[in-house]
Amino acid sequence: MSGPGADLVLRRRHGPVLELCLANPPFNGLTGPLLRAYLDALEDARLDDAVRALVTTSAAGVWCAGGGEPDTMRRIHRFGELKGEAQ
Repeated sequence: MSGPGADLVLRRRHGPVLELCLANPPFNGLTGPLLRAYLDALEDARLDDAVRALVTTSAAGVWCAGGGEPDTMRRIHRFGELKGEAQ
Protein backbone atom coordinates (compact mmCIF):
# COMPACT_ATOMS: atom_id res chain seq x y z
CA MET A 1 0.00 0.00 0.00
CA SER A 2 1.13 3.52 -0.67
CA GLY A 3 -0.51 6.86 -0.10
CA PRO A 4 -2.29 8.28 2.95
CA GLY A 5 -2.03 6.06 6.00
CA ALA A 6 0.66 3.79 4.54
CA ASP A 7 3.01 4.60 7.41
CA LEU A 8 0.32 3.82 10.03
CA VAL A 9 0.45 0.06 9.44
CA LEU A 10 3.92 -1.33 8.83
CA ARG A 11 4.08 -4.62 6.94
CA ARG A 12 6.81 -7.15 7.58
CA ARG A 13 7.06 -10.56 5.90
CA HIS A 14 8.46 -13.55 7.76
CA GLY A 15 8.14 -16.26 5.14
CA PRO A 16 4.42 -17.12 4.94
CA VAL A 17 3.64 -14.95 7.98
CA LEU A 18 2.65 -11.31 7.51
CA GLU A 19 3.11 -9.01 10.49
CA LEU A 20 0.99 -5.87 10.55
CA CYS A 21 2.48 -3.42 13.02
CA LEU A 22 0.22 -0.57 14.14
CA ALA A 23 2.25 2.64 14.27
CA ASN A 24 0.03 5.46 15.49
CA PRO A 25 1.72 6.81 18.65
CA PRO A 26 1.36 7.25 21.49
CA PHE A 27 -1.21 4.49 22.10
CA ASN A 28 -2.28 3.32 18.63
CA GLY A 29 -5.86 4.46 19.00
CA LEU A 30 -7.99 3.15 16.13
CA THR A 31 -8.60 6.45 14.43
CA GLY A 32 -10.28 6.60 11.04
CA PRO A 33 -6.98 6.73 9.10
CA LEU A 34 -5.43 3.87 11.11
CA LEU A 35 -8.53 1.72 10.76
CA ARG A 36 -8.65 2.32 6.99
CA ALA A 37 -4.95 1.45 6.66
CA TYR A 38 -5.40 -1.69 8.77
CA LEU A 39 -8.44 -2.86 6.81
CA ASP A 40 -6.59 -2.20 3.53
CA ALA A 41 -3.68 -4.31 4.81
CA LEU A 42 -6.06 -7.11 5.82
CA GLU A 43 -7.67 -7.08 2.38
CA ASP A 44 -4.25 -7.18 0.69
CA ALA A 45 -3.31 -10.15 2.90
CA ARG A 46 -6.55 -11.92 2.00
CA LEU A 47 -5.74 -11.59 -1.68
CA ASP A 48 -2.12 -12.77 -1.29
CA ASP A 49 -1.93 -16.57 -1.63
CA ALA A 50 1.56 -16.56 -0.11
CA VAL A 51 0.24 -15.28 3.24
CA ARG A 52 -0.62 -18.26 5.44
CA ALA A 53 -0.82 -16.45 8.81
CA LEU A 54 -1.20 -12.90 10.02
CA VAL A 55 0.04 -11.34 13.26
CA THR A 56 -0.94 -7.86 14.46
CA THR A 57 1.60 -6.09 16.66
CA SER A 58 2.13 -2.57 17.94
CA ALA A 59 5.10 -0.25 17.55
CA ALA A 60 4.21 1.28 20.93
CA GLY A 61 3.64 -2.02 22.73
CA VAL A 62 -0.08 -1.24 23.20
CA TRP A 63 -3.12 -0.36 21.14
CA CYS A 64 -6.54 0.97 21.97
CA ALA A 65 -9.70 -0.11 20.18
CA GLY A 66 -11.35 3.27 20.21
CA GLY A 67 -9.24 5.87 21.93
CA GLY A 68 -8.71 7.96 18.84
CA GLU A 69 -12.21 9.02 17.85
CA PRO A 70 -15.53 8.70 19.66
CA ASP A 71 -17.31 7.06 16.74
CA THR A 72 -14.64 4.49 15.88
CA MET A 73 -16.56 1.55 17.36
CA ARG A 74 -19.68 2.57 15.42
CA ARG A 75 -17.62 2.50 12.23
CA ILE A 76 -16.14 -0.91 13.08
CA HIS A 77 -19.60 -2.35 13.66
CA ARG A 78 -20.89 -0.84 10.41
CA PHE A 79 -17.94 -2.33 8.51
CA GLY A 80 -18.81 -5.74 9.96
CA GLU A 81 -22.42 -5.34 8.87
CA LEU A 82 -21.35 -4.43 5.34
CA LYS A 83 -18.99 -7.40 5.12
CA GLY A 84 -21.83 -9.68 6.27
CA GLU A 85 -24.12 -8.31 3.58
CA ALA A 86 -21.51 -9.07 0.91
CA GLN A 87 -21.30 -12.76 1.82
